[in-house]
Amino acid sequence: MSLTDSVVEDALEALGVTIVGASGDEIQCFCPVHHLTVGREQSDPRFYMNAESGAALCFTCGWRGNLSRLVDDLDADVDLDEFEFVAMVKRADRLTPSLAGDEVESVDPYVSEYAFTKYPYPSISELHRRHLTPAEAVRLNLRWDPARQLWLIPVYSFDGQLLGWQEKGRGYFNNVPVRMRKSRSLFGLAQATGKRVFVVESPLDVGRFLRYGYAAVATYGSACSGHQLDTIARRFSEIVLAFDNDRAGWDATTNLAERLRVTYGRPVLYYRYPAGTHGEDPGSLSGLQFRHLAASVSAVPPDVLRTAQDL
Repeated sequence: MSLTDSVVEDALEALGVTIVGASGDEIQCFCPVHHLTVGREQSDPRFYMNAESGAALCFTCGWRGNLSRLVDDLDADVDLDEFEFVAMVKRADRLTPSLAGDEVESVDPYVSEYAFTKYPYPSISELHRRHLTPAEAVRLNLRWDPARQLWLIPVYSFDGQLLGWQEKGRGYFNNVPVRMRKSRSLFGLAQATGKRVFVVESPLDVGRFLRYGYAAVATYGSACSGHQLDTIARRFSEIVLAFDNDRAGWDATTNLAERLRVTYGRPVLYYRYPAGTHGEDPGSLSGLQFRHLAASVSAVPPDVLRTAQDL
């Protein structure tokens, strides 16, 4: 069935599933079937379900399926069609004019192009700290707030409309405007050409790849929305996952590779970090390391390599 709006989240709550957070289209929970698969409750919430499709995967016990299968496995008295009907009514209510004649449907806030471009490009010293040059700053329209010492990173829709920007500094992060739909944006998409693309978390890592002649897009974090994934899968024939070398990046890599394989029938390649390392991202590596790793991607998943190294 086709799921919409809050159907997935409402159904999970009705099933008694403990939701701990959400990023993009991914809902993070404690695995609801863990006690059935391994005989005990899950201690670390590593069960993810897509809020649009209902596709789900537990990275601990390995359960995979969708919302309908979860209802069946739990033998729960939950009618998903009823949840979908309620969601349709809610949508109709939002789209219906109120008695006062005011439209209830929300619209994206107006974003002034001038309010962003009035800021200068980052200085040479700031770019150097990120292993970037003025060429990447201009191509990606990276800006800098000298008064607050913040990077200003534009967020464009898939068709090139400025949705807003991110303010980033040491220990500081803010979206302008706050309710910006980053799930419908991929940083660097307009500059990414060719059949191969590196998929990264941080927009500044896109600049690093661009500097050495590689196409890359950023998902603005470790979560990848359904809209972002569909755009990547349809536009590029070779996808290299280059998320950060930490637990969140490893989980995101496994999740995204699975979704590409199941939904699109697409294999992926992987950006391999130096053996025995932890905590790096593409932007933190030396120039020599970066160029070597970008030129020698692997078809072997990183978790398999890490297991082999521990043996």
